[in-house]
Amino acid sequence: MQRMIPKFVLVLLPFVFLLSCSRLTTQLTKPDILAPGTLVLKFSKNIKGPIDLTIDGFRIKVDQTSKGGNTLTITGLEPTSHRYTISSPNDAFGPSSAEIVLPDDEGISVRIFAQSFDSILYGNSSGAASAESPKNIRAILRKF
Repeated sequence: MQRMIPKFVLVLLPFVFLLSCSRLTTQLTKPDILAPGTLVLKFSKNIKGPIDLTIDGFRIKVDQTSKGGNTLTITGLEPTSHRYTISSPNDAFGPSSAEIVLPDDEGISVRIFAQSFDSILYGNSSGAASAESPKNIRAILRKF
């Protein structure tokens, strides 16, 4: 009886392994092909906003829903080198600024770490200047 148990286990073990591995499916996803002049910033968590975005020294108005989102899509950029800075009173980003080079044939997607925090500001806060962005550049914060 003692010798029969190890043989039974050795016979049963490959079947269990085969059944458990057959349920695993590999799902390969195609990378998104972005339109030329598009920069997509994908955040690690949902951002409530408001977001202050500056590209090449110009403030860009960010359109967003009331619930915020985890993807900031910026369209209308020229295929050259750009420097962006992103900030928010309710969220911290890493990196908060970077320099990117957009190629001629497609856009770029960048992953950004985001962390929410509650801050208490004392005194009178001066409102930020209105965003006067070039007419062809649009930024939209959405949930994907």
